[in-house]
Amino acid sequence: DTTTFGMRYYDGTTDTRTAAGIDARYLLKEKFRINPRLWVELRKHQLDNSEQWVYRPALRLEYSWTPHLHIDFEVSTDISKQDIPSAGTEDIVGNYAELGYWYDF
Repeated sequence: DTTTFGMRYYDGTTDTRTAAGIDARYLLKEKFRINPRLWVELRKHQLDNSEQWVYRPALRLEYSWTPHLHIDFEVSTDISKQDIPSAGTEDIVGNYAELGYWYDF
């Protein structure tokens, strides 16, 4: 189906963020789609002069039950590594799952 590449930049009062990502969507069967994604973000925190890398892989599955009713399931994780000059390195991992549906009128 489609593949998109994206970039984001944010310059705020307390930090700057630069991110790049790839998002793909493929038709596997007539009613079944798969949507893998990956975003990588660099955050530079001005308060403590630290850098934080965040990796966000995700996978979304979509099933068209009928022409109007769709069901989707998504799993993703946030993997973060922050280097704090005064405190060392901090690693954080968060996992997420979502199940949903929508109806096209």
